[in-house]
Amino acid sequence: MRSSPLRSWTRLALATTASGVLACAAPPSAEPPTSSEPTIGEDVYRRAESDRAGRLQQEVDRLRDDLRRAEEALVAVESGLRSRNGRADAVSSLAQARIEVERASQEAPWRGSEITEARAKLDEADK
Repeated sequence: MRSSPLRSWTRLALATTASGVLACAAPPSAEPPTSSEPTIGEDVYRRAESDRAGRLQQEVDRLRDDLRRAEEALVAVESGLRSRNGRADAVSSLAQARIEVERASQEAPWRGSEITEARAKLDEADK
């Protein structure tokens, strides 16, 4: 007797289902994973936070020191104390500016108001 295609299909389905059921019924072969991460205590976190605060305080102190030095340098530059020839350099710069103003007044006489203003500022800088 020959088996019909429907019967062989049914046998295949039953065999597949049976193997799936058996695989699901089998106990797991591996043990559940254990926690490999160590437990960290609160004192470790406190110590880390304390170290971090110390490093940040050092950075704040360093930045304040940099700011103080920059302010001192600015005051020295503004007051002319930075170079040994502060007054001589200032007089030389004013003389060069006067020469440039005179040249500009000869090249562009129609800018009389600007020339007058520049001369007034140079006179004020002389004082």
